[in-house]
Amino acid sequence: MDSFTSLAHSFKSRLWLLTKITLLGLFCLTAIVLINTYRFTSSDMSVSIYTNSETPNPNGNVLMTRTKEESAEVVDRLSKAIQFPTVSVRGQADANFDAFADFTGFLEQSYPRIFQELEITKFNNHGLLLHWQGSDSTQKPILLLAHSDVVPVPKNQLSQWNHPPFGGVVENGFIHGRGALDDKASLLGLLEAVDWHLKQGTTPTRSVYLAFGHDEEVGGQNGAVAIAQYLETQGVSFEFVLDEGSYITQGLVPNISERVVHIGPGEKGYLSLKIIATSDAGHSSKPPKITAAGRVAMAVAKIQSTPFPVDLTYTAEFVRGLGKDAPFIQRLVMANAWLFEPIAHWIMPPIPELRATMRTTVAPTMLAGSGVDNVLPNHASAVVNYRILPGDSIEQVIERTRKIINDPQVELEIYGQASEPSKISGTTESGYQLIAQSIQETVGDEAIKISPMIMIGATDARHYEHLTEQSYRFVGLTLNRELIRGFHGVNEKVAIESYLESIRFYQHLLNKL
Repeated sequence: MDSFTSLAHSFKSRLWLLTKITLLGLFCLTAIVLINTYRFTSSDMSVSIYTNSETPNPNGNVLMTRTKEESAEVVDRLSKAIQFPTVSVRGQADANFDAFADFTGFLEQSYPRIFQELEITKFNNHGLLLHWQGSDSTQKPILLLAHSDVVPVPKNQLSQWNHPPFGGVVENGFIHGRGALDDKASLLGLLEAVDWHLKQGTTPTRSVYLAFGHDEEVGGQNGAVAIAQYLETQGVSFEFVLDEGSYITQGLVPNISERVVHIGPGEKGYLSLKIIATSDAGHSSKPPKITAAGRVAMAVAKIQSTPFPVDLTYTAEFVRGLGKDAPFIQRLVMANAWLFEPIAHWIMPPIPELRATMRTTVAPTMLAGSGVDNVLPNHASAVVNYRILPGDSIEQVIERTRKIINDPQVELEIYGQASEPSKISGTTESGYQLIAQSIQETVGDEAIKISPMIMIGATDARHYEHLTEQSYRFVGLTLNRELIRGFHGVNEKVAIESYLESIRFYQHLLNKL
C-alpha cells in the first residue's frame, strides 16, 4: 500500500511539473506572438513626403488642376477612345485592325503637341513608343506603360450591359464602356499628363519613355515584346518601370473605411495547362469503364481539390504596410507566419484578391468533349489556368500537376504563352518612393495608407524586366468592389473624379523627374 501511495504521489508530482512546463510554454508562446504582432509595423516602408522642389498646396492639387471646360474635354477624349473597338483576339486572326489604326489616328489628332514634339516609333503598325528627351542625359530614363487593346464582350453578355460596351456613354459621374478601366484610362491619362506639361513648357530632368502595346490581353508578343527587344538593341535601360495593375481601393480592406493605396512590386507568373485524354469513339449506350471525358473530369477534380501550400511572404508585406490599422487578427497571423501559415487560409477574411496573394492559384477554365450528347468522344480536354506565386516556377507547377493526376493516360501540354513570376522590387527603392510621394501629393494626405501588394494578374511590365532593376504596377484610380467587377466583366466604367485624380498623379510623378 505504501508503495502504491508513493507511486501515486510521484505520478502527481510529475503531472504537476508537466502541467507547469506546459503552462509556462503557452505563456511564453503567447508572449512571443503578441510581441511580434505589436512590432509588426510599416516603419521600413516609410515614405518621405514632398521632396520635389515645389511645395504643393495643402490640398495637393492646385498646381495640377484644370478648368471645368478643360476637364470636360479630358472626359470627352476618354469617352471617344472607348468607342474604338480595339479588341485583341488570341492569334489575332479576328482582330479588328482597322479599329487600332483609327485609334492611333485619334490619338494623333487629340494630342498634336505630343506627336509633334516627342520622338514616335511604331511597332507592327499599332504598338507605340514615345520618347520625351530629358535635360540630363546622364540620368537613367523611366518607362511608363499602358495598352490600347481590350478584351472581347461575349454576345451572351450584351443584354447585361446598362450601356453599349463601346458607346463611351458619360452619365451620372461615370464614363462607361469596355476599356474604361483596362486600360484606356491609363493610356489616355498618361498622354493627358504629358500634354499638360508640354503646354506648361516644362521638361523633365530625366528622359521619359511611354510604351503602348496593342496585344497585352493576349500575351504582348507583337507589342510589348517587340518594343522591349528594340529598346535592348538600343542599349536603353531604365531607373524604373511603371505599368497598370494596382489601384487605390475603398471599402475592400476589413476595418479600414479610408482609401488604401496598393502598389504592385511584382506579379505572379502565368501558365495554362491543357489536360488531354483519348479513348475509342462510339455510342454512349456502351461506354468503357472510364470515358475520355470522365478521365479528364477526374484529373481536373484532383487538381482543384489539391491546392498549393500557403506562403504568406507577400501577403504579410501588404498587411505590414497597413500598420496598426490592419485588423488585429491579420497582424497576428502575418507577424507569426511560422506558426499560423498552415491554417492561414481558414483564418484570413474571404477576400479573393487577398487570398490570391497567399499561394499559386488553380482555376479550371475550359472544357471540351463530344459535340453530341450520345456520342463518346475520342478526345477530351480541359484547360487549367495557374497564377504562379514567386518562389514557384512553371516547371514545378507542371511536375506537381502530373503527380497529382497520377494517370499515365492523361497528357499535359502548355496552352498558349507562359511566363515565370516576376522579380520583386523593393519598397525603399527610388521608384517606389517617387510613386508613393506622388500619390501623397495628389490626394493631399501624407497619412494615406500605402502598401505593396503583389499583382495577381499579368501585365506587359514582365516583358521589360531585363531592362530595369525596379518594376512597379499602379494606376491612380480609386475602385470599390462594384467597379472591380467590371474588369473583363459586365458594365465596366470609371468615375470621372477618379479619372481626373489619376491624371494628376501622373502629372505629379512627371513633375518629380
